[in-house]
Amino acid sequence: MTDTHVEQPIEPYQSPPEGPGKALRSTREAKRLTPESVSQQLRLDLAHIHALEMDEYEKLPAPIFVTGYLRAYARLLELDAEPLIAAYHGLGMDKTPDLVQVARRGSVGGGAPVRWISYAMAAGLVVMLYLAWQARAPEVPELVSGPAQDMAPSVSGMESPMVVREPDVAFSDAEPESDRSGPAESPSAPVVTKAEVRAPIPPPAPPATPTTLSRASLSLIADRSSWVEVKDSTGRRLFYDLMNPGQSRTLEGVPPFEVLLGYAPGVTVEYNGQLFDHARYIRNEVARFKVGSADAGGR
Repeated sequence: MTDTHVEQPIEPYQSPPEGPGKALRSTREAKRLTPESVSQQLRLDLAHIHALEMDEYEKLPAPIFVTGYLRAYARLLELDAEPLIAAYHGLGMDKTPDLVQVARRGSVGGGAPVRWISYAMAAGLVVMLYLAWQARAPEVPELVSGPAQDMAPSVSGMESPMVVREPDVAFSDAEPESDRSGPAESPSAPVVTKAEVRAPIPPPAPPATPTTLSRASLSLIADRSSWVEVKDSTGRRLFYDLMNPGQSRTLEGVPPFEVLLGYAPGVTVEYNGQLFDHARYIRNEVARFKVGSADAGGR
């Protein structure tokens, strides 16, 4: 018998993807720039500059900050930022985790017992909530029983509260005559004057909704890279991103606006077309302030 030997195909060697750090470092050295000078011009920590050039992105903040750093660094070196950002994405360090795999790894063995325990806990919680609701429910007084119960007449098209009265109630503007002939009136048919019938109190007007409030505009112009966050008085986030030099955004919302500037000296703020001076709010190049109301210092 002859042994047949099947050779397995040899897969070609694939070098790992290369990040943008080498291109940044070589271009910086060609322009005779030091990491310290780049750190001062970009207003970034020196450790961030070294991490970008060495592709050590685990030492940097979230991926959205890294892409902002790469854009600013490329602009300083007069490079096209898109290939550098594509090389960074090619490393796969900004991918979100697989939710299905995370859920499977987090599951505990013995699925059926765990499910039954969860069902029992949920049922017990429902019972506890029902008992608490019953304990807090107000007691409803019993209505006067009788052959006739009706509603009082509505006023201005609105339903009036329930009035329970006995049958055959007589309404009169004058006091009843005491010496009228005939049998005495039954106690079950009292005389009620019209003055005793009260009109229902109309409900208060509903509070103003955000759609009825006045709106204003807020303009931001970036001269240097800065992280910006803006919210209006309703709590709605209008903007949350990194602004690069030359970019501008005009936002509309209900004033006053809550503004956070990561690098406040590099951003110009205008409220309804007028310049807003936020220099007094700057602390360590960061500013947090309100604009759009008299008490917040805005126009």
